[in-house]
This record gives sequence, C-alpha cells and structure tokens, in this order.
Amino acid sequence: MAIKRKEEDVVKQLSTYADGITIFSLGQSIAFTLAVGGQAELARHVQGHRCIVYAVVMFSFFIYVALVAGCHRSENRLTADPKESSIGKAIVTIRRVRFAILALAAALSLFITYSTIPKAAHSGSLTRRCTCSSLAT
Repeated sequence: MAIKRKEEDVVKQLSTYADGITIFSLGQSIAFTLAVGGQAELARHVQGHRCIVYAVVMFSFFIYVALVAGCHRSENRLTADPKESSIGKAIVTIRRVRFAILALAAALSLFITYSTIPKAAHSGSLTRRCTCSSLAT
C-alpha cells in the first residue's frame, strides 16, 4: 500500500514537472516576443543574427519536447496504460495540449524573429544580413 502511494506521488510530481516545463517555455517565448517587439535596438540585433536565433529557438523547443516526453514516459511506467484507464482520454488530451503549447511557444518566437525584418529595416540602421554561411566566419 505504501509503495502504491509513493508511485502516485511520483506520478503527480512528474505531471507537475511537465506542466512547469510547458509553462516556462510559453513564458520564455512571450518574454522574448515582448522584448523584441518593444525595443528597436534588440530587434536590430535579432535581425542581424537571425540564423542563430532560429537555431536556439528550435534547439530549446526540442529540449522542452524531450523533457515533457520523458515525464510522460515515466508516468506510463508507473501507471497502467493511460488509454485503458477511465480517465485515459483526458490524460491523452492533456498531453496533446502540452505539446501544442510547446509548438505554439516555438512558433511565436520564430514569428517574432521573422517579423523583425521589416521593423529593423524601417528603423534605418539595418546594415547587414545574417546568412547561415556567415556563421562560419
């Protein structure tokens, strides 16, 4: 009985971790969007190093997805198959929503990075473009 209770506590903790990772990812993306959208100087820097920003956003997206998926796999090991439980559909939906939020956060960061092109160009001080080939130099 005590082992089952510990397993339930661990499953709850894993769910909390997955939720925390998801919310952190979204919060980080919103903060980045507000910072870039509100400061022309930062927008110029993002525009100048766009390839690096794209790479960092995608790398962090994959890290967040891997962490959340790891939480889900660990939950599955500790419990019966969620699809077979009475609340299985809710668990599957919650997991899909977590991944959708992660994708939304990455898309938001990618969109604001892409949208800095006109903002930085209209501010008059855009002097060079970032190309992926320029990263090697």
